[in-house]
Amino acid sequence: MPATVETANRYLHDRLALVAARVAAAVARRRAEDPDPTDRFRGLYISEAQVDGLLAGDPGALLPEPPDDATAGAALELEAWADEAERNGAVLRLRRLARAFELTPLDVELLLIVLAPDLEPRFERLYGYLHDDVSRRRASTGLALELCAGPKVAGHAVRPGIGFGAGRSRLDPGAPLVAGGLVLVEDPERPFLTRSLRVPDRVTAHLLGVDAPDPIVAALLTTAVPAAVGAVAPLERALAAGSRLVYIRERVGSAGLSLV
Repeated sequence: MPATVETANRYLHDRLALVAARVAAAVARRRAEDPDPTDRFRGLYISEAQVDGLLAGDPGALLPEPPDDATAGAALELEAWADEAERNGAVLRLRRLARAFELTPLDVELLLIVLAPDLEPRFERLYGYLHDDVSRRRASTGLALELCAGPKVAGHAVRPGIGFGAGRSRLDPGAPLVAGGLVLVEDPERPFLTRSLRVPDRVTAHLLGVDAPDPIVAALLTTAVPAAVGAVAPLERALAAGSRLVYIRERVGSAGLSLV
């Protein structure tokens, strides 16, 4: 199996197809619960029937149905294919990113849900429908957690409760997705569960195989010039011991000064 961009993109595309299956299940639930699914003004106002439903709502209604055997089997087959692709030298950027940032399977699922509208426009309208708000075309924190709720995602699951409990912590400021800059939690003036989520364009580009630097730092980059140096063993030991700042002093008469 060649290590090509097509191989990497196939993995990303097929992971998005699994997200689409979760979205389809959520749409089916909304339709089943909607007292007037044909209302052309749906999403622009809250009807009396919807208010009654909210007042009598059961948190358990947010749980998706367990994935059918075909979907579950497709997920297992995809991961087995990805394992084989990596053994044959393919670079699957989504998997490499997950390892580099120590993401859990639930983190990866959240990342894909947030990323989806930037890769396939249909997710914009579907998210607007699920939000019951045509202007909200990115996943909110609450919607992302709902789409991950119920069935386990490779051993991890979000359970309904107050703010979705432990699943919510995966979007805290110190959690890998947010602290690593992979997902931005926007609209701080909103309640947490209705805040919009976004994947920075640079992260999206990286996952698609584009390695151009971010314009913010592009002007600061320079080409490293090779230079003869003395013994590097002391520096290696310092870095291995966890030193974050090392001062390198040059000999008298030499040119240049480095601060690592």
